[in-house]
Amino acid sequence: ILTWTAVDDPPKIVNLSSTSSALEDVALTVGGTGHVVDIDSDMSKFVWSASGYKPELVASAIGGNGGVVFTPHKDKFGQTPVKLTVKDPVSGLEVAQDVTLTWMPVNDPPEKPVIAKPLDKAIDRPLSTILSWSAIDVDKDPLKFDVFMGVVGQPQKQVADKQTATTYSAVGLGPDTEYSWRVVARDPSDATAETTASFKTEADKIPPKISMLSATAVNDGIRIVWETDEKAEFILDYTSVPADPALAAEV
Repeated sequence: ILTWTAVDDPPKIVNLSSTSSALEDVALTVGGTGHVVDIDSDMSKFVWSASGYKPELVASAIGGNGGVVFTPHKDKFGQTPVKLTVKDPVSGLEVAQDVTLTWMPVNDPPEKPVIAKPLDKAIDRPLSTILSWSAIDVDKDPLKFDVFMGVVGQPQKQVADKQTATTYSAVGLGPDTEYSWRVVARDPSDATAETTASFKTEADKIPPKISMLSATAVNDGIRIVWETDEKAEFILDYTSVPADPALAAEV
């Protein structure tokens, strides 16, 4: 009598590429029932796991019957070696294969600029005001900025184009006026992000300047003429001096 005792053969990994890649921020699934063979067991119950990957690149590696799902850290890219293992849960036998995972970089837009000064909805700002902000690009790309500005309720006009500085000097502003402004951050790939804010200027504290003052005799009176550098209301005080100084009187 010849007797052959059954022996559980270990599983085999088949048709599994040694490399797998995806774009930045995209999860990778490696392994699964289509990549394992075992003549003795139900392969749908085999469990896949992973080890040896770079934790600074891979945020999580979740194994199961369908392979291992690798999720990268946000905005991270690069390569990492991984040891993939598939295990027969009945016999405990397992087999492993080394693979290389690659995440390829993609351009990320800048983050929305953060307004520094003046704060949004600020009041009593000087008629010459420095606008400032900060901005971050996760890819560390150099950024350029466009600045738009205008009186609230009116179309904004572009006042700065592709500047590298994170400040803009707004001068010649009207008193007691509410302005809105917008800064657009732009990376070399022309991806953009923008932020809008507003502020109100202080009341007019500078008196008008008078120039070209002259007096001309007309008929039985005098015409007094002058110019000012802004719209203003006037109060005129004068003294009439007759030919006889002894009769002089202030009117």
